Amino acid sequence: MAKRKKRRSTSTLRRRKKAQERKRKLKAFVLAFSIMIVILLAAGSLTVSFGQMSGYSMMPELSNGDVVLITKEQPKAFDLVYLKTPNKVNERSVRRVIGMPGDELYYQDDQLVVNGQGKTERYLNSRKADLVEGVLTPDFTLEKLTGKNKVPQGHYFVLGDNRQGATDSRDYHFVKQSEIIGVVAARVFPLDAIKTY
Repeated sequence: MAKRKKRRSTSTLRRRKKAQERKRKLKAFVLAFSIMIVILLAAGSLTVSFGQMSGYSMMPELSNGDVVLITKEQPKAFDLVYLKTPNKVNERSVRRVIGMPGDELYYQDDQLVVNGQGKTERYLNSRKADLVEGVLTPDFTLEKLTGKNKVPQGHYFVLGDNRQGATDSRDYHFVKQSEIIGVVAARVFPLDAIKTY
């Protein structure tokens, strides 16, 4: 009986030590990450800010409540951008740039076509694999949605990765360049899901 109690207490001690070690490593990582950000900001080599994902429009790439690191740079095609949601006061969101200024685009049979070329959207593979039936992105043309055949200069066309549940440019049309706060460079929280983009 005494041996069993001793084994249990030894096992419990090991678990506690492992948990303490994980906490220590996590604190060290957060501290190192924070110091790196401060140094970059102080050096002026990078203008960054943080934002929080609200809602489920970017699942599975980002989840509700995820904290992202945002850099001030010009968006490129397929970048994740943090933006002021058009037609919503004080609302911020993350969406993916699908159409750049001057682009012609449409979807047909779940295939994105930009300027006459089919584009592969690897970031949608897991969502497409989960489909039981139908398509992830219903057919549309830019002209039918917005009345324009090209993305206007100074504007972007953005979509959520959760195409069946996202409010995006299919609803509010183009996003002005001035409404884009920055490009999402990384997910920094939750800490067990840190990822750079």
